Amino acid sequence: MSGRACFPSIVGGAMALMGVALTVQGWLVRDVPEEDAPPLVTWFAIGIVAAIAAVIFIMPYLGFLVAGTIFSIVIVLLSRGGWLPALIFSPIATATIYYLFTMALRVPLPRGLLG
Repeated sequence: MSGRACFPSIVGGAMALMGVALTVQGWLVRDVPEEDAPPLVTWFAIGIVAAIAAVIFIMPYLGFLVAGTIFSIVIVLLSRGGWLPALIFSPIATATIYYLFTMALRVPLPRGLLG
């Protein structure tokens, strides 16, 4: 396997293996009684899933840089960060990720509005 599909395949495989490891760990280690466990569905979890779904749909139109920055801002705000840290961190993180993927890994990302 080579070319564009190599890196996503490696990352996807690693994520699948880590998911299996976490599942097995959850079955083996039961420190918290089920009644005391935190709820699985929270407003934070719903917000994260909604943000991921939104960025998937808007990225082809807005491009990675714009959609990624908006996504990062939303994630920081959902994590109870302030507006100032969100506005400072998000463009830097998005530009860094964009550079790593396009220059270092040679993975094309959607250009969108910035075409």
